[in-house]
Amino acid sequence: MAAASPLTDELKALIDGYETLTHTSKETDFDFLKKGQSCIEIRNPIGGENLYLELENGWTLDFNDWNAHYEPTDEGHTELVRDLRSFLDGKMYVVTVWSGEEWICSFSVNQPRINEEVARKEAREFLHTAGLDEFVKYIRKNGAKLLCSSWTSKGNHEIRIRGSKAVQASRAAKNRNKGGKGGNRPTGGKRS
Repeated sequence: MAAASPLTDELKALIDGYETLTHTSKETDFDFLKKGQSCIEIRNPIGGENLYLELENGWTLDFNDWNAHYEPTDEGHTELVRDLRSFLDGKMYVVTVWSGEEWICSFSVNQPRINEEVARKEAREFLHTAGLDEFVKYIRKNGAKLLCSSWTSKGNHEIRIRGSKAVQASRAAKNRNKGGKGGNRPTGGKRS
């Protein structure tokens, strides 16, 4: 049995004042937890996505389609406290990248406001750093949507990236709607 990392006084202080639920491996949705491990659900007071803090061999923080694992070390604990505080204070948001029905990746952005330019740049950098440049090419061709979600707001902010296929299809449709060579000018007759 893997020992569960503790819910430290510092973590307790951060989530104090929030409604929480503790889940164990006895529950169907949490059967991935090993015996003795638990997951604390931190209820979002405005009705948005909840945060989940898994107390495993280390800690895992889950929000929407993103998660991060923190090693059971002082440094791991410090990083967890920093990230949890950033989420709860509205200074961090999550970007989930989808292309069609395919999930590509999720990552966090350490900024208080969702910013389209930053989200697009961070997506490229995240994929490149992870050695996933083929997904950058795939997105350039097929397009994608970036769903940005924050603990302090309900719902997602959606950013669309049009792929070259969509741009080509749009241009072809515009050309078909122009009515032939002369564009949308009237044919025949005199122009006044």
